[in-house]
Amino acid sequence: MNIAFIISDYNYQGGGQVTANLAEHLQSLGHKVDIIVIRRNEGDLESRPNHFSNIFDLHATGLISGILKLKNIFHDSRYDVIVTIGSYSNLSAGLAKFLSKSSIKLIGSEHFAKSALIGDYTKPILRLLAPLYRFAYSQLNGLVFVSGKLKLEFLKKNTWHQSRCITIYNPVRSFKKNLKENVQLKKASGLTFLGVGVLEPRKRFDLLLKSFSIIAKPNDILLIAGTGSQKKMLENLTKNLGLESQVIFLGYVKDINSLMKNADILVLTSNSEAFGMVLVEGLVAGLQVVSTDCFSGPSEVLGNGRYGFLAEVDNVDSIVSSIRDAIEFPIPQETIHEGASRFSIDSTVDKYLEFVATVTEHEGNLYKPIKKLNSVLIRKKILINISVITQIYRGMSVFTKQIIKELIKNDNYEYIFVSGNDLDQEIFEMILNSNNTYKQINAPLPIFDQIIIPYLIKKYKPDFCWFPANTFPLIMNKRSKYIITIHDLIFLMNEFKIPTFYQKIAKFYRVFNIFIGVKRVQKITSVSKTSMNDLYTRFNISKKIDEQEILYNSLSIEIDTDDNIFKKLNVSSADNYFYSIVGLGQHKNLDFLIESFKRLEKSKLNYKLVITGAFKSKYNAQHKDIIFTPFISEKEKVSLIKNADLFIFPSLAEGFGIPLLEGLFHNPKVLVSDIPIFREIGKEYVKYFDPYNKDFLKKYFNDNTHASNSNHEEAKNYILKKFNMNKNVEKLETIFNEFK
Repeated sequence: MNIAFIISDYNYQGGGQVTANLAEHLQSLGHKVDIIVIRRNEGDLESRPNHFSNIFDLHATGLISGILKLKNIFHDSRYDVIVTIGSYSNLSAGLAKFLSKSSIKLIGSEHFAKSALIGDYTKPILRLLAPLYRFAYSQLNGLVFVSGKLKLEFLKKNTWHQSRCITIYNPVRSFKKNLKENVQLKKASGLTFLGVGVLEPRKRFDLLLKSFSIIAKPNDILLIAGTGSQKKMLENLTKNLGLESQVIFLGYVKDINSLMKNADILVLTSNSEAFGMVLVEGLVAGLQVVSTDCFSGPSEVLGNGRYGFLAEVDNVDSIVSSIRDAIEFPIPQETIHEGASRFSIDSTVDKYLEFVATVTEHEGNLYKPIKKLNSVLIRKKILINISVITQIYRGMSVFTKQIIKELIKNDNYEYIFVSGNDLDQEIFEMILNSNNTYKQINAPLPIFDQIIIPYLIKKYKPDFCWFPANTFPLIMNKRSKYIITIHDLIFLMNEFKIPTFYQKIAKFYRVFNIFIGVKRVQKITSVSKTSMNDLYTRFNISKKIDEQEILYNSLSIEIDTDDNIFKKLNVSSADNYFYSIVGLGQHKNLDFLIESFKRLEKSKLNYKLVITGAFKSKYNAQHKDIIFTPFISEKEKVSLIKNADLFIFPSLAEGFGIPLLEGLFHNPKVLVSDIPIFREIGKEYVKYFDPYNKDFLKKYFNDNTHASNSNHEEAKNYILKKFNMNKNVEKLETIFNEFK
């Protein structure tokens, strides 16, 4: 294969070295490879690699000059594929390809964490070039990103199809296992710290110097390799900090590997790093590596802290703390070697060749998906509104997220996921890393439901649509079948007050939506028989409840715990406490629970009440034995449930009630309000109380009914079998297949 790499220049940038490494390895595999340099800047020749010689200069004097010279390259049909390195090269080559009307496959790459295409640039005036960039990128057939976070950020801000975008980490040219001496053994004689990079503002070498001034011992030294506009300023700062005898500015160093052999700790203090190649080189050299957790590469390179130490951006105290950890608790060499082995040149080149093959086999630019169709059966298209899966978890969010995670795993259908707002990060990443379509248009719920979704249905022409969170469009496309999931009808219950104007508007919208549309859809599902029965009764639907249409919520089993939550709450795990997960809505019955607990206190029983889900409650910090938690993790929640003397769920109405499942799975003592939905779910495995009797806790203790559930293992097996997400997926797919 004839391959050309196009790079803007070789001015000390890591992308140039990576390009040479890729070119050299591809050449060794028998491919014909050239590197084309658009412009030559000061220092360009000094920083060029020695290990690859097929480098051709265009000597362009500016953007237009470069485009015109590249136009001639595209007219030359000898290349099978051209790979551009960095946004400037992507821009230049994209416009050149357009002008030349060439059909050569063009694959771009992003190596910089700032870009006009994600609303961020080192020079704000260049943001005005965003439309030009977008047009140029429309000429690309594929796009490579050097980190997963960078890819996600670009896909958030642009409408390219994720199947034409890929994350491929930068490789090291050669990989040799290096075992360094333990830094703890060298503390007395002095440690060598190392900083590498261009001396420019975003690298924040001032933070490195300030951190070193705090942590350095008399025999320690700091080596700084690199050159740039801030060299004089940094030398002055070194003098002001009294570090002249311990800090050495080396200028540009071509052989970084040799320098690292004599270092102990590599420190990177940047504000942004698309990848952070020096971190990989540090791991390969066996160094203890410390880096700021900046956007976008360092956390991925360092395995989220497994292979190195991450510090907060622009925070000297945090950087100092991470350096101390590297000295006192160094990462084992075998673990560092494990981290370094992820960046071998062999695996990187294999990924490039595989991506090139995929792109060249499928015509189209970045906006056109690469479809992997079953050769026997054309997949049905399903549009799903996933707007409910936000960072703020509630029942509908958890339900939808669990199902989507399972649906993505198979290729039975072609999914079009749509959202009117930002999503939970986990599901967003899963969707963008799948081969499905994702479209986000931020808009208020009614506008998204009633205007934008009908437009998207007309555009994508799905066979059927699923709306998993109560609301759905009223303008329906005859071509598509509509499936809705109704979780509850609490919003129709007038006995519960709506506290804010916004919530009243939201209630009105939901009421209007369901009254007008519920009988017009092709299929109604619900999360419980109780909710489905309420729906049938309210709307006079004379139909027998079909078990196949009941999509029960499932329990995402979290076994691990995090007992640090007790320290955060100033509670001992040995303390006697009740635990409840209660929201602020009137139907959640929080006021009732508080009053009931106060009445129990008068019986002089020594208990605390811990509540999650209502940290903005009017009762917060007003009672010494009632503790409202902040937002907590799943592991922290499991710790609180397992160690509680009693788990209480006092709701007056629920569509399902996931906390009941969580409480019952992790704790044999569960006390819930006696309402139909809890009878349907809890069966005989929980104890019930009258949710209007404020003496229910006193009664619970006086009646001596607080013994542990002797059938707790049976209850856990019941939950795992009955409330299984795989069953929901099977039911949904059965419903999908009903429509011909």
